[in-house]
Amino acid sequence: MEAGYNKPLKQQLDSIYASDQGGRVKYDAVEKQYGVKSPQMKALWKEMEETDARNLKIITALLDQYGWPTKAQVGKMGNETVFLVIQHSNLPAMEKYFPMAKQAAERGDLSRSALALLQDRILVGQGKPQIYGSQLHTDPVTNKTVFSPIEDEAHVDERRAALGMEPLATYAKRFGLEYTGLTQTK
Repeated sequence: MEAGYNKPLKQQLDSIYASDQGGRVKYDAVEKQYGVKSPQMKALWKEMEETDARNLKIITALLDQYGWPTKAQVGKMGNETVFLVIQHSNLPAMEKYFPMAKQAAERGDLSRSALALLQDRILVGQGKPQIYGSQLHTDPVTNKTVFSPIEDEAHVDERRAALGMEPLATYAKRFGLEYTGLTQTK
């Protein structure tokens, strides 16, 4: 399979993946050690934003010139890297490249669950309810992590299952939340 890879592009994407995930890997440890509002946390956010902006320039140039790469060109990881950079970008970039991501998912080069995450993030960014329940935020009043509003929440697990995604209650546990249907607690 690797024989057909665009090796320079795959190497570039591997490097971008490492930089994209670098700050995110440190996130929990820095938050636990220093607190969410600490200078250390603010510095990490700034570092992540600068890295995301640099990566976005490279990825959007790639997408604008060649379109969404295939797994045959860059492998599963390379494809996921393109998705992550778009997912970690700004709303206009997510909206612009969503149709390309959708085509990639339709041809099997991007997982449908990744597309669902991107779609939810765009909807939440637009102030609309999400479809798959993948997006959370901190409630400004309670300061607790909660799910952003979900459209037709009673059927969210059916939509998630159709894409091979775990039930919302299982997903919630990863964030230290207990999800019991239309209510959530921490």
